[in-house]
Amino acid sequence: MKIPVPKPRRPFAEEIEAKYAGVTVVCVKEVALVLGVSSRHVGDMIEEGKIQAFNIAGRDNKRNRSHWRVPVSALVAYVKDNQNYD
Repeated sequence: MKIPVPKPRRPFAEEIEAKYAGVTVVCVKEVALVLGVSSRHVGDMIEEGKIQAFNIAGRDNKRNRSHWRVPVSALVAYVKDNQNYD
């Protein structure tokens, strides 16, 4: 008999604020860990405008890759707007 494994609970906005007290920005990987999704999904969410972020790659970015940083306030805002997610 297979025992169902509960999905990990995503944090509430207050928990994120407490965890990142004194921190202003986080990387995509950290956002992915907090939300329980992949880094690629977070990148897609940024591209779609669901999470605000800024690119720190600069002009000398030879590979044309994005290096996103997400303000903690934007992460908190996203979580508050999506408290009823599955």
